[in-house]
Amino acid sequence: MEKYDFIKLMLQNRNLSVNDKKRLLLLATREIERVDASLGPKEEARKKGSKGNAPNASVLAIHAPKDTASFLSLFNDPHGFKFLTHDYDPDSNMSYDKLMMQVKEQFKEASAKYKIPTKLWALMNAFITGKDKNGKYTTWLDCDKNTHAGNYSSHDWAEWAEKNNLHPLSNEAFCKDILKFRSSIRIVKPKLNDIVSEIVADIEKRHPNLVIQTLGLEKADFYTHVWYLKDGIRRILEDMSRYAEKTPKVNISFERKFSDDFSLRIIKITQLESVSYSLDDVVNKFYDEKKKGGAFNEIKKDFYGYCNWSVESLWDGKAKRWNILKDSDVDEIEEIEDINIPGFTHILTYFSK
Repeated sequence: MEKYDFIKLMLQNRNLSVNDKKRLLLLATREIERVDASLGPKEEARKKGSKGNAPNASVLAIHAPKDTASFLSLFNDPHGFKFLTHDYDPDSNMSYDKLMMQVKEQFKEASAKYKIPTKLWALMNAFITGKDKNGKYTTWLDCDKNTHAGNYSSHDWAEWAEKNNLHPLSNEAFCKDILKFRSSIRIVKPKLNDIVSEIVADIEKRHPNLVIQTLGLEKADFYTHVWYLKDGIRRILEDMSRYAEKTPKVNISFERKFSDDFSLRIIKITQLESVSYSLDDVVNKFYDEKKKGGAFNEIKKDFYGYCNWSVESLWDGKAKRWNILKDSDVDEIEEIEDINIPGFTHILTYFSK
């Protein structure tokens, strides 16, 4: 941060002319662009042979949803990413050039500090720089898988913002891209209820035996890569549809748990009265490379790095919890003392700061 702090100090110098400040900002922007190649993951990961800027396979091998939550919490920080998705504060002296300088520097530091999913990094990088990990111009996909070309490094955005001295949100065309990006990295009230209702309508149309009820989803408010949350829930319900003839009722609920460190946002999806047989068989299938893990392997890809994922059920008459994506200090298989298991339950635990 030394160069960044020096630049901020120079900009506060009242003896500098407007032209001098513009030249300083131009030089600062060039310096940041020069070091963009180092936007990648932690140093130890780069030493293992990482290429490009994005988190590589060595980082992807680590499931770290709390890192993801910490990274995304920067969207609440005016010194972080807040002004990418919100207008400048009324008492702020923020400008487009200052914003770009701040965001690029923060993105560089956060990419090195936190282990985040490669798809999330790619989304952020494309929205900020308009480029992929190899430095080639690219578009980005929103939470509905629609393509967008608008980004903060585009000439049109920069020129308009400088000319009008306004945030790009004040431009109707740019605003659409920004709001769509914001809805792609955050669930806001009552968005989760709307998302699940849309998925449920499609599932029930194709699987009329399935009867799905929801509870408390409208209270959800947290950051994540929304597309993968949507796809994961859809895949879970698709898997449950295979047993709909015998156990048609499914409940989807949301609850919040608060703490000083990370608060929890918990989604539970329960197929009522559904029980399972050998847990060993299910686990062995999941890890069998030839069988490719079945439906659970695809579900894991959606939640990896974003949330912890457990399954609770009666396995051969015994209540157990299988922690598929978990904190490192948690056992993969746990016995549950409370045997009042309502059915086969998926538990998605997202973290929030």
